[in-house]
Amino acid sequence: MGRRAVFLDRDGVINELRVRDWVTRWEEFRFLPGVKDGIAALKKAGFLVIIVTNQSCVTRGLISEEGLADIHRRMLEELGEGMVDGLYCCPHQDEDECGCRKPEPGMLVRAADDFGIDCGNSYMVGDSGRDMAAAAAAGVRRILVEGKAPGPVPDDPDIGVVKDLGGAVELILAGAGEGTETGTCAG
Repeated sequence: MGRRAVFLDRDGVINELRVRDWVTRWEEFRFLPGVKDGIAALKKAGFLVIIVTNQSCVTRGLISEEGLADIHRRMLEELGEGMVDGLYCCPHQDEDECGCRKPEPGMLVRAADDFGIDCGNSYMVGDSGRDMAAAAAAGVRRILVEGKAPGPVPDDPDIGVVKDLGGAVELILAGAGEGTETGTCAG
């Protein structure tokens, strides 16, 4: 049996979602309330915390890879040393370009391979149908942060719907979905 993880989308779960715009400078990055405490609680409970984020702003020429890396470095510093175990980022504009852009499960599968994650006992917290589809394809339980990103969300009884990351953490720590099958990530 592998390790348990919580995969987190970035925009709309960790920081404020900028609708029809991207965070291209650190000064535009705003943590959502309760994020730091929520991540700390997941770590205390023994979960790996992995961020998986689509960032097509790089391919669109809105920010350089170095600029995005600087935003992520500062975000990780603010969250605190050891709070995030991995950060996977897809810079592509179209999932046909790669297997990593959500709704494709590539980032989750790669993280599972890198960290020995049991996807059947892990969670994805995201704010879009793309996040939920990637998690479903990887065999990860899904928790949706409501009202953030546009797009269809699958009608699936496995999905919990919450207001924010704090609500997701409550569900996870209460054991939502425990006792289901275990397994490696599909892909």
